[in-house]
Amino acid sequence: MMKVALAGRAAEQIVFGRVTNGASNDLEKVTSLARQMVFEFGMSEVATSRTMRADNYALSEETKRTRDQEQARLTDEAYDEALQLLFKHRCPLDRVAAALLDKETLDRDEVLALLADVQPESSASETVGTPQAVIPLAD
Repeated sequence: MMKVALAGRAAEQIVFGRVTNGASNDLEKVTSLARQMVFEFGMSEVATSRTMRADNYALSEETKRTRDQEQARLTDEAYDEALQLLFKHRCPLDRVAAALLDKETLDRDEVLALLADVQPESSASETVGTPQAVIPLAD
């Protein structure tokens, strides 16, 4: 979700060499998600076993600094991955942009046609919500 939200910002960087404030709302969303990942869900490499509420004033300055650095790391990694994907798929990006300039809106079938030659980076989304059997590993 973070990479998707940062894709517009990354596309601006790739195409125009700079980022405008047009993608600022996306950056706010990503920052909020990264904060939740670190503070509420314990999805951190530095403090995976516990959460650190954002409004917990009892935390030491060092812990707050570590927490903020982890949030920044997650956001920066997502942006770097978005840049890598868009660099890799620059031609399809340009095709979609040209079509949008020509027509202004595209329906699903038009987008799929423009991206027909692009192979998915992951098929993980295809299994969301699908029950899967877990086979225990042998000892």
